[in-house]
Amino acid sequence: MHVVSVNVGTLRPITLGARAATTSIFKAPVDGPVAIGPLGLAGDERAEARRFGASHHAVYAYPLEHYDFWQRELGHAGPYPMGQFGENLTVTGPLEHQVRVGDVIRCGTATLQVAQPRIPCRKLDHHFGLKLARRFLASRRTGYYLRVLEPGAVRPGDRFEIVDSDGQSPTLDDFVRLAHFDSWDVEGLEHLLRSRALVPGWVQQLEDTLHHARAAEGWHGFRELEVAARVDECGDVVSLVLRCPRGRALAPFRAGQFLTLAVRPFAHHQVLHRAYAISSSPHDATRYRITVRHPEAGAAERGEGLVSAFLRDRAMVGARLRVGAPRGTFTLPARGGAGGVLLVSAGIGLAPQLSQLQDLKTRSPDVPVVLVHQARHGGHLPFRDELRQLTAPPGRFRAVVAFEAPRPEDRLGRDFHAQGSLRKSQLEEALPEGCLDAWVSGPSDFVSDVSGWLRELGLPPERVRTESFGV
Repeated sequence: MHVVSVNVGTLRPITLGARAATTSIFKAPVDGPVAIGPLGLAGDERAEARRFGASHHAVYAYPLEHYDFWQRELGHAGPYPMGQFGENLTVTGPLEHQVRVGDVIRCGTATLQVAQPRIPCRKLDHHFGLKLARRFLASRRTGYYLRVLEPGAVRPGDRFEIVDSDGQSPTLDDFVRLAHFDSWDVEGLEHLLRSRALVPGWVQQLEDTLHHARAAEGWHGFRELEVAARVDECGDVVSLVLRCPRGRALAPFRAGQFLTLAVRPFAHHQVLHRAYAISSSPHDATRYRITVRHPEAGAAERGEGLVSAFLRDRAMVGARLRVGAPRGTFTLPARGGAGGVLLVSAGIGLAPQLSQLQDLKTRSPDVPVVLVHQARHGGHLPFRDELRQLTAPPGRFRAVVAFEAPRPEDRLGRDFHAQGSLRKSQLEEALPEGCLDAWVSGPSDFVSDVSGWLRELGLPPERVRTESFGV
């Protein structure tokens, strides 16, 4: 490991939006030796006071190994000049996943200590002429700042190597992940706060994050989950099984709740937040399953279904998604009652009710439950086999399926039990013994019609819970 280039810069005026500013991000290589003092390299000007103190930002090192990545990522025609990322030292390693907070590095005749990762600002955007700061941070190819333990001098070709490291201290890659992305990770944040020589300003910020993480319901903020499996349920529905890629436990959820996904459907598009019902059993804490209906043809042109299309086309096994903790009030009571339960759904509204059916089967097997579902035909009926397993053999749990337009291959009595749109009379026939509660989910018009019929059949409005899924 060695220094490839030593780079310094002088102050230049720039405009950030409507604000005038100065920056020395424009670095240029210089021959050595260059003196390294307590606040950095000789000849390298500083634009403004550093947030956590200038001594903790004295020298900025950036690995040469990242240059090729950014050249490809940004479509740059030729090699970038040294110092392109505003670094004082362009070095060959160590990389962010190899260097730890508090590591001591011998650089020329100076002794430096790893202080913190570089958190980019709008000046990086200005330098490159595009919105790069967010992508730079998300890549975790941030480089790192060093404080000066012993002044000295450096020139290109000098060694740049770790001479003292605490294997219990987190890496810079972990630092960025925990401080800016995985704010849910209590165990990781506690580990980061035990870092050797952690910058005092970071201590307060990380302690605040840890406080929120400990107090959060489920988890704090958005958490990265991995697609562990993908199942094509039927022609227009796909299920994604999600798990923690770090092997950590998932938060418990109640049947009928949903997960919120934060997705950027295109590289330069804003982040969109969409909720998807959890269709798996709440008694399996190792995974979540969400179920997504494909957007209709032409939806993208209307700016609709962008997240669903992203999940359909790009959320393959191994993909990572940013996910909020389980939320929602379309849930069963904490304790099952003795009265019967009616679940009524249409379309993708079956997803939360499948979770509810699994929950009732586990904890209230003696309560009579009837699930009534309306689909267009057999090609639009997700979870067909799972539904049969949950309601077989016939007994306290039953399923009634209505197909609006059955196909020739759909068999009455096996694939469906009624033809045409669901009617009030069919609901009346399906009501389970002693029915006290009903849950209705699906398109808004369907939910409105069914809720009205149930009230006419004698169920009090407060005992009919509803969840609408668009039109």
